[in-house]
Amino acid sequence: MAMMQQTAATSFPTTFQCGNIWLRIQERLGSGAFGVVYKVQDLATSNFYALKSILCLNASALQNAVREAEMLKQISHPNIIAIQGTGQVNGTQGYLHMLLLTEYCPGGNFNQRLPSPSTNQMNLKWMKQMAHAIAYLHSRNVVHRDLKPDNVLLTATEDVKLGDFGLAREYIALTQIQGYAQNIFAPYYMQSEVGTKYYMAPEV
Repeated sequence: MAMMQQTAATSFPTTFQCGNIWLRIQERLGSGAFGVVYKVQDLATSNFYALKSILCLNASALQNAVREAEMLKQISHPNIIAIQGTGQVNGTQGYLHMLLLTEYCPGGNFNQRLPSPSTNQMNLKWMKQMAHAIAYLHSRNVVHRDLKPDNVLLTATEDVKLGDFGLAREYIALTQIQGYAQNIFAPYYMQSEVGTKYYMAPEV
């Protein structure tokens, strides 16, 4: 799958349309299990965005990508990456790519930032912003499931933006229906062992 991702990434066009916006790739920012992220520029306004290109080799992969896009459209918080648009494009080798256009965070991610010194005040700000973002997600019954330094992005003013919701799922809480001899349990997603090994919650 990693080799397939690499091949598909090299086949991605440099100029393309996402929704009503024509974009040009400026540079590759990174990659993960589910896609490649690029810095792109709006050809009409010269604004910069981040573009996540998710390689969809089958209907299941496309369904997962659409689910991530729909989830992001329902989320609005100052410390969570904002989606700007979605689209699909065929790579030069015929691969289908689902596109998620989001705001661009020029501060990079926490893995890139943490080796540099920071003040206690800055550390406290980051912890508060991450806690607010997670509390908001949980209030919307969304579990991120892959919270790690790579997925914590920073703006130009070093404010936190949580990103990469490829593993996020809506959490359907345990329910008890009264009047029956046995409790009826709704399915929920915390039984799945997914995420990055060293950043998984202990209960998972």
